[in-house]
Amino acid sequence: MDELSSRVAVLQRLSPAEFDVLRLRCEGRTTADISALRGIPQREVLFRLAHAYDILWLTHLDRDARQDAIDGLCAAAAYIHANELPPSRPVAGQTSAALTP
Repeated sequence: MDELSSRVAVLQRLSPAEFDVLRLRCEGRTTADISALRGIPQREVLFRLAHAYDILWLTHLDRDARQDAIDGLCAAAAYIHANELPPSRPVAGQTSAALTP
């Protein structure tokens, strides 16, 4: 398995909501931007990011190391989004179609 494939597999552990906010962060959006774009409270954006970090095992890293790891996942997130690959963990009552721009 190449590096991109393994990163795609890791990101597919996320729910559509978690993946969406992580992908938008990879695009350089702030939590305030994501909140306004998705119509959810900024606290919810932060919760989704924190949960994504837990799932991706990034919470034990310091801020700089976590950002380096996230930067490494951003190409895979862009690939998933461009190829419309669904995350493997759906959120109850929510479809991935509702989360795409």
